[in-house]
Amino acid sequence: MLPILTPGSLALLALLGKATLLLVAAFGGAALLQRAPAGARHLLWLATLGAVLALPAIATWSPLRLAVIPTTWYTAASDDRAPEPVVRAGDPGAATSTAAADRATPGVPQPAPMAASVRETPFAGGLAAGSSAPRWQPSAWQLLLTIWAAVACGIGAWLIIGFVSVRRIVRRATVLTAREWGGALYDLADRLGVERTPQLVRSEDVKMPFAAGLLHPTVVLPAECDRWDDARRRAVLLHELAHISRNDLLGHTLGRVACALYWFHPLVWSAARRLRLESERACDDLALSCGVRPSSYAEHLLDIVTSVREPLTPVVAIPMADRREFEGRMLAILDPDVRRQGSRRQSMTVVAGLAALALVVGGSAPAAARAASADPTLRRPPGRDARVSRAAIAPLASPVPGVTRSEAFASPVPPVPPAGTLAGAASPVSAASPASAAAAAARPVQVQLDTRLAQADSGERAALLTQVLRSDTSASIRRTAAWGLERYVERADVTTALAQALRGDASGSVREMAAWALGGGDDTPTARAGLLAALGSDRDATVRETAAWALAQVTDDERADDVERALTTALRDDVAAVRATALWAIGTLGNGKAPATVGDALADRDPRVRSMAAWVLFRREDPATLPVIERALGKEDDPRIRVALIRALGTMGDASAPTLARLLDSPDRDVRAAVVAALAGQNSAPWPMPMPRPRPFP
Repeated sequence: MLPILTPGSLALLALLGKATLLLVAAFGGAALLQRAPAGARHLLWLATLGAVLALPAIATWSPLRLAVIPTTWYTAASDDRAPEPVVRAGDPGAATSTAAADRATPGVPQPAPMAASVRETPFAGGLAAGSSAPRWQPSAWQLLLTIWAAVACGIGAWLIIGFVSVRRIVRRATVLTAREWGGALYDLADRLGVERTPQLVRSEDVKMPFAAGLLHPTVVLPAECDRWDDARRRAVLLHELAHISRNDLLGHTLGRVACALYWFHPLVWSAARRLRLESERACDDLALSCGVRPSSYAEHLLDIVTSVREPLTPVVAIPMADRREFEGRMLAILDPDVRRQGSRRQSMTVVAGLAALALVVGGSAPAAARAASADPTLRRPPGRDARVSRAAIAPLASPVPGVTRSEAFASPVPPVPPAGTLAGAASPVSAASPASAAAAAARPVQVQLDTRLAQADSGERAALLTQVLRSDTSASIRRTAAWGLERYVERADVTTALAQALRGDASGSVREMAAWALGGGDDTPTARAGLLAALGSDRDATVRETAAWALAQVTDDERADDVERALTTALRDDVAAVRATALWAIGTLGNGKAPATVGDALADRDPRVRSMAAWVLFRREDPATLPVIERALGKEDDPRIRVALIRALGTMGDASAPTLARLLDSPDRDVRAAVVAALAGQNSAPWPMPMPRPRPFP
């Protein structure tokens, strides 16, 4: 029979038990986070799979000596044993005396008769040496490890094939450079804070949009994307860019690697599936938080899924939708009570709790067993039957060379419960004073507000939130109420309440949130007047910046000139962020002649303001600004801003040709490349200029 309970196999069983304990704790934590945003649950599963992969290193490098279960499997016999006699082929007397001693020992099997009749022959030494040579025989655990390695390598090869397939698809695809694609891509990438804009390609080999690429992110679209309207293009790009912004490609690969190494463990496969599902839901929440209507987003998703029978998506890519998980996503998208945004404290609590649990579980090791000499049965005096007694207990107590303490079994450690959090969708935490008396006093009000909101319809919810915004004594709760009123900003009473809060609330954070909420509504006199007043006179720079951003969102074309005059006044603001956001709003609102103050901003001391001013001039295409740009080029030292100014020159036609010709002698390669592109008429492509989009959340 092949041996099974070896020290190495026991260490592997201990590792498997620790991984199972972590996974069970994660499933329990996910049950507690059912009402939390999908991003929090995704972080839970990501941290769990990462901890499971790190368990071998934790168990090897950081054992914690916790006396939980004694390692009786590693108990060794006492070291004061007498040396066993050696039987030589040339000493028949010794063999006879040894056999006699064995026969005198009761309860021990007697040796075969031929063992006592070994004759001294020329071949006796060879027989003895040959009979003592060990024959290698694989153990049961060695066979199991071979099977495990074969399956793991097979899954790893499957993943490698997936990477190769993605690379082949991208190389055969066509890069989308049209204005309708490039403009939406750069605009949404800036809104989501994607630092490096991914490549956007169109492929005939795929049916479902997906994101792929760990080092070089790429969004791959099917050939059917040519027939999509602007709303569907933005919905798809927003979802895929959300994956890239959240680094879901790395988490997706981590889950696949965990499945490859723990292919025999059903809980690992289930955790990886939950990771992918929560990743999709978190991206849906992020898309909806950016202003997409849930009904429209769900309609686009439904049309894409129903039109594809076989997605044919590589395993390492993240498809936009999966039929098996589609129903749950649709319900979550259309549910107005689902929380879309989580707090930083909640995320830190999840990660810290899992890290602590992984360290405790992974680093724990059994306590060493008592010395063998403490057992009275092992203290018998040495005698002629000592060799037989030691031989009888050797299979259970012999020490194993090379076995360390970390290879012992670790007992299950009860999981540490996560720290409690405030219930409800609107439970803000003050970043300035998280343990202040005001926050503690606001908790009963918060619980009552959550209860009343859960029992009210949309009209009653708007009225309740309006009442809280006007009368609550806690600034954090008023801020949350302003954030929630953004959903009902089309109502006149809600717009009035937000405008009043923007004008008169004592807290800058509440005024900032009120300005952001007004940015999600229509161009009404009340909203416009409140935002203009905040832009011109609010004492908080963050409020002024948010007001500038909101004015660009709500202003209609008919009133763009009036708002533009107020924005040009904001270009004299003391804070560079306000000036840059005001410039972005000017460039967003309209076309035609550029205000003179935009040209003056080219001499601003802040490089971000100068770069944004160049972008506005690029958007306006005003030939009257040519002398201003020429003067700025003569004084500008930043090569990136010089390139931006050259791009602005390229939009002005033949009038800019002499200036561009002089710049061809520049020693800067990027400047010369921009000049050649401008002369060749390649300035119609979208400009990937980062544009401020402040989006405060409670």
